[in-house]
Amino acid sequence: MTFGLVENVPSYNTIDLWARKCGLGELKGAAEALHNTDYAAIIDECMMIGSEKLLPVIAVPAEHQGRPIQPKDVKFLGFNVQSSWNAESVSNALNVSIEPIGTKPKYVISDNESKMSKAINLSGYVWHKDISHTLAMFMERVYREDADFINFNKEMTTCKQQNCMQEIAYLQSPSPRTKARFMNLYEWVRWADNVLHVFHKLSPNEQKVFSFIPKYALSQIGH
Repeated sequence: MTFGLVENVPSYNTIDLWARKCGLGELKGAAEALHNTDYAAIIDECMMIGSEKLLPVIAVPAEHQGRPIQPKDVKFLGFNVQSSWNAESVSNALNVSIEPIGTKPKYVISDNESKMSKAINLSGYVWHKDISHTLAMFMERVYREDADFINFNKEMTTCKQQNCMQEIAYLQSPSPRTKARFMNLYEWVRWADNVLHVFHKLSPNEQKVFSFIPKYALSQIGH
């Protein structure tokens, strides 16, 4: 039995083809959409595809919109893939991605990696440091050698490793990348604060497992 349009639902392959064509259309139409506009470029070396590293280049409005950037604000200028990247190859990929637009970006945003900053300077663009990475560097300088921070992280990691397959695993902390831990401190703080708020409702065993959290909360109050 069929109902309405059920028998006309497109196949997986058809939907996949449509999605690919939409993506290609976005890439090809980005340069034209950015003509006579003030835009900024964002470049970053991100995910691995097998043994290759992806280097996307995107464009966003150069002027602040009075709100966080939304998907509708983003234009994809290029997806560049190589086994490795250096400043010269990043600079070339950036130039090739921007060339079809016909006008230079007001500035280019990247993290604080020297390779990226050198590439942007080689291309002759104004470089702005990504605020998230920049603030994370300040946080690292403050907490990297802090004894309470180091010990809390050790106990949190040990707790997660020892109880990952137990009934209380649902209470465990988030798992941000170690490399980006200073960019994700808020997630750990929010998790620990939530556990503190419900600590009196936990079972005796759960309170025993997470007993290190009130301990460090009290140590910070003491400071």
